[in-house]
Amino acid sequence: MSELMERIRPTKGDKASRSAARLASGRPPRLRDSLQRTWFWWALLVAAGVVFPVLSDSTYIYFLAGGIGVYCLVGVGMNLLYGLGGQVSLGQGAIVAVGSYTAGIALVHGELDMWTALVIATVVGAVTGILMGLPSLRLSTWYFALTTLAFGELVLGLVEYFSEYTGGTNGLVGIFVDLTSGELYWVIVAANVVGLALYFTFVNSRLGRGLIAIKEGGEAGTVSGVRTISIKVIVFAISGAYAGAAGALFAYEQQVIAPDQFTTNFSIFFIVIIVAGGYGRWLGPVIGALAFFAVPELLTDLNEWRMVIYGAALLLFMAFAPNGIMGALEALWARVRGRTPKDAAGPGSRSSGEAGYDEDLEVSASAAKAERLASLLRSAEAPDGSTDIGRLTVDDVAVSFGGVKALQGVSMTLDSGKIYGLVGPNGSGKTTLLNVITGIYKPSTGSVHLHGELLTGVAPSKLAALGIARTFQTPRLLKDLSVWENVMLGGYTAEKSSSLEVLLRIGRARKESRRLGARAYELLDVLGLAEHAGTRAGDLPHGLQRMLEIARALMVQPRLLLLDEPAAGLSADELQVLDQLVRNLGGGGVTVLLVEHHIGWVRELCEHVTVLDQGKVVTAGDPETVFVDPRVRETYLGVLG
Repeated sequence: MSELMERIRPTKGDKASRSAARLASGRPPRLRDSLQRTWFWWALLVAAGVVFPVLSDSTYIYFLAGGIGVYCLVGVGMNLLYGLGGQVSLGQGAIVAVGSYTAGIALVHGELDMWTALVIATVVGAVTGILMGLPSLRLSTWYFALTTLAFGELVLGLVEYFSEYTGGTNGLVGIFVDLTSGELYWVIVAANVVGLALYFTFVNSRLGRGLIAIKEGGEAGTVSGVRTISIKVIVFAISGAYAGAAGALFAYEQQVIAPDQFTTNFSIFFIVIIVAGGYGRWLGPVIGALAFFAVPELLTDLNEWRMVIYGAALLLFMAFAPNGIMGALEALWARVRGRTPKDAAGPGSRSSGEAGYDEDLEVSASAAKAERLASLLRSAEAPDGSTDIGRLTVDDVAVSFGGVKALQGVSMTLDSGKIYGLVGPNGSGKTTLLNVITGIYKPSTGSVHLHGELLTGVAPSKLAALGIARTFQTPRLLKDLSVWENVMLGGYTAEKSSSLEVLLRIGRARKESRRLGARAYELLDVLGLAEHAGTRAGDLPHGLQRMLEIARALMVQPRLLLLDEPAAGLSADELQVLDQLVRNLGGGGVTVLLVEHHIGWVRELCEHVTVLDQGKVVTAGDPETVFVDPRVRETYLGVLG
């Protein structure tokens, strides 16, 4: 670490060095031109919360501001569920109802104090959120939305059924708390501050990166060790807790609650807030609540036009601001800064047809950087504590999709620290074999063993912890996150702290985050990507995206690295950089299996080559022998001649 600190000591005008120092201290880089991640907005938000009600000591103003706060709190939870997780819930209003009735019954019938009732409502909301979310573990997004809609109707039915406690259609009355309207407002403000802080911590942790990876398709997260079910359950619990707490505060403010306050329109309204404000942006719920709650309340003369205004506003947002108000403000901010999204890759970046690297890449290929790279990978150990993974054995593997035989009796053995090639025409089964090794596909017959341990049937998310990492034919990146955050995803299994420690930033969580953050930056530095640490990954040129995906795989600290056509689309200069990197990996003890169509490169790089055709092994051996085999030459129709 001292070497890293010495290397990245900031100098005047050296942006990469300043970023490195920030990362080594545990602070991630901001996305360039990111409007939502500046302290200016935190200060403005706090100032607005303080000044708005103080401008008038009117009870109505406090009531209005408190209502905005309640809607905002639910929206923050919805932003996790929908904005980051992509789960459309039409039943969030039902969880608010559960929280409201739980707190109301605790006060009216249980004669508990408001604080105890608030805690109970929050816990019940979390449990309800999990129960409502369980179907999403097996259903697609829109089927899940329908189940949440049905859940909302179920809650209203239960309210009427237990009318002895809920008041039925007449409502539950007498929900009085020993606070003035002004004091209750500050309680709501405090709840929002805690909620936003927890949201911000979640998003910038391994949980947030894992959730976004799940939303983006899952495979990038899965091979990095992200466990879909556990993260979804956590998100359902958090969003449910927010809704439950907001429901209690809603009941305290209204003093009377009835079923007609929690209709389907009530749930849809929260989606409107997220979409209008900007889903996935932490300020989105705040802006959305102001726009769709405060404005209509202030324009009471237009009350009968409210739904028309909502509908027209949504159409305008979809047409002219699909990323919501915050998205539009971010685009405006970028223009003010004189940068467009395409320019956001940072100074010195080039088009995908050029190398895209600076002259420091020559240093990246040096022996010194090769040693640094090896040192970053040495801590990965086999189950018996050795640094030798032993053999990866693929034994008589077959895979069928319906009547199509993708693999037929494929066997191969990979020894430690060597570079292996896997070649064949399109459709020969190369990527299918990688998917079998990484657990994405389960073979019809045959088995895969690593270090004597059976991998067949093991969940893909557990293989990263065993030291298996991979890349894909097309880079699978979290394109809206920074380069550094993408690399951090690869360190998912290296964090041993519990989810609670991560959310509260206590115990091991803070120390682990700083340690892995520094390691992620050092990987970027070794690979020549350090200056792009704060760049949005989707704005990188193709060559840099390829290298970024490899950096994420290396963050796993793999003993076995599977590269799926990494040279595709690279220029000659970029290929030279990639070649040196792979050689350094092999020299550092990492076993590499390279799937590639660039036969000349495979011939020069690999120690052993396996050729597939129509799912079968044609031949295997050293490159000199394999590529003069008549069957191989026939397979490639003279390409090797």
